[in-house]
Amino acid sequence: MKILKPTFLVACGGLVAASLASPAFATEPFDGSWSVNASTETHSPRCKDRAVSLLVENGDVKYAGLMSAFVSGTVDRNGKLLAQIARISVRGRLSESSGSGAWQSPNCTGTWTAHRD
Repeated sequence: MKILKPTFLVACGGLVAASLASPAFATEPFDGSWSVNASTETHSPRCKDRAVSLLVENGDVKYAGLMSAFVSGTVDRNGKLLAQIARISVRGRLSESSGSGAWQSPNCTGTWTAHRD
C-alpha cells in the first residue's frame, strides 16, 4: 500500500474544495489582505500568541508565506469564515473591515481578531 505525502493530500483537498465552489458565492466584499492577531487561552510554553497576514481571493482564504500549502478555507457571502491552517481549525466572522473568532489545535485554544490592510 502506497502512503501519500501530506502535501499531496492537502493539494487534493484544495482541488476538491475549489471544484465545489460556485461563482454565485463569490465574496468580493471580503477580498483583500487581512492582518490577524491570534491570542492563546492555553497556558503552555507551546501555545503562543501570533500575528499573520492572510489573503482572501473570491472567498478563498490563502497564506502567501512558507506554509501556504497547509492553509485552506472559505469566507461565505455573509462573512462566515471557516479555515484550516495545518492542524489548527479556525472559525469566525468577517465584516467589511474587521473580524473575530476562535481557533483550536490539538494542544491549544484561543481567539483571533483581524483588520483589513
